[in-house]
Amino acid sequence: MNVVDASSLPALEYLTQTGVNAELKQMLTNLLEAQPDDPITFITDHLKNSLHRFAPVYQAYTQINLGNWNSPSYNESVAQAFESLNAGNKGDILTGIEMSDFTNFLNYFLRGYERIQASFYKIVLGWTDHHELVSFEAFRDITLLAGLLEEFLKQIKLQYQKLSQDSPLLSMSLIQNFLENVAQPHTPGHDVNQFMVRSKFYSAFASESGPSFMKHSEFLDWVSKQLLQLI
Repeated sequence: MNVVDASSLPALEYLTQTGVNAELKQMLTNLLEAQPDDPITFITDHLKNSLHRFAPVYQAYTQINLGNWNSPSYNESVAQAFESLNAGNKGDILTGIEMSDFTNFLNYFLRGYERIQASFYKIVLGWTDHHELVSFEAFRDITLLAGLLEEFLKQIKLQYQKLSQDSPLLSMSLIQNFLENVAQPHTPGHDVNQFMVRSKFYSAFASESGPSFMKHSEFLDWVSKQLLQLI
């Protein structure tokens, strides 16, 4: 679960995965709708507002990425991320974080995988019982699920990048090996909740029902379909 390494990505992919494309598109849409007399000030204000809006979200994401789920410090990282997203809560009792903030937070894990986001957010709604506020328990479990999915997609993508254009197919057996490496379903660890989430994640994809060999686009479609088993 690492923050995007700018040096390892093509320019367009970097802009997409870091959210720059989406933010600039929204800014230009707002600019053309408003058509202000001073467009430069309008753009500056938009970027300042975006920074203020997303700073806690990005901080929470980096806090999660600093932790390893298989270490005792991971739960502490999760708690710190939850507190970062809850920084704007004015109540005395932390009842949960806003679903909109949680969704923005999860977007960092799935940047560049729009076709998978729809399936994943169905899981989010199911695991939170469609509540507007996300409890710490739901935050903890869904965040681990998002992190496992992010790492799985990242590792498989690297394997596809090693293939030649003449043979862009990856075997299901190799995919299953990376799945087990990421989820480690046979490693209980020190936390029962983590073990349950990892086991569910592994079970959703540990299936030979898919094609023996897949292109990257076919793999992403397969992941989107298999995710629905977690709802």
